[in-house]
Amino acid sequence: MTDFCAALLKKEPQGRFSLGQEAEFQRLNTLLTNDVPKQLDSQGSVVFKVEDLNQFEVPAAKGQNITFTKVAE
Repeated sequence: MTDFCAALLKKEPQGRFSLGQEAEFQRLNTLLTNDVPKQLDSQGSVVFKVEDLNQFEVPAAKGQNITFTKVAE
């Protein structure tokens, strides 16, 4: 699910973050949030932008089953 969400964000023409030429996926826009959640529903995801990926630290108070994936533009 994480790679699918990243592919919706990046829309690469091929490779790991590609959804091919599916027109329906190309029209979708990913909404960004400013809040890092403490809990998510199963298979849920959120996207937020940080200015410097190298400076981002995973919050210590995050939920046990929440993971973070850094995706560069």
